[in-house]
Amino acid sequence: MNVNSPFVIVIVGLQFSGKTTIGRELAARLVGSHHIDDDDIRHGLFPRSSVISTLADRRKVFRHVTSSMLGAAAINLEIGFSPILSSTFSHENAKRPMEKFWAEWRSRASFHFCELVIPEGCDALIRERAVQRYGTDQDILEKKLARREHVKSITAPWSDGINPMIIDATQSIEHICQQIIQS
Repeated sequence: MNVNSPFVIVIVGLQFSGKTTIGRELAARLVGSHHIDDDDIRHGLFPRSSVISTLADRRKVFRHVTSSMLGAAAINLEIGFSPILSSTFSHENAKRPMEKFWAEWRSRASFHFCELVIPEGCDALIRERAVQRYGTDQDILEKKLARREHVKSITAPWSDGINPMIIDATQSIEHICQQIIQS
């Protein structure tokens, strides 16, 4: 990765894979970069207490979050910053706008797609990360873990031309950051 010219790092992965942690760490290490996280945007647009009750409501929320995230990334590029995006980007409704953004900006910035994957059989690690994020309330944990499994089942493939670097999310933060920076 040439950090002396504009770049976009897109970090994808299922819940609890470490996307936000890695995005923040990369932004701290790479001068001129800015981390943009889908959770931060979603919480900024919609209060945590708001109930998103239907699938149609959820799709609307994700469209707004994706649109806001990509708009912020475009502004960052226009003013000379290199955005680091962290998002699940699992559903087709999120991937297609990301692919359109890539097609629009790839002649002006290098893109680095990275997918953080937690290998099968690491359920204890996933639960540990869920507890770190949401606490020990079993009802909340079970809902979040079930949501992770649901998202896993609906993940759409990327279009031709986008081939994310697959990274084992059980490695150290240092090692993962070095892999991305050296790509």
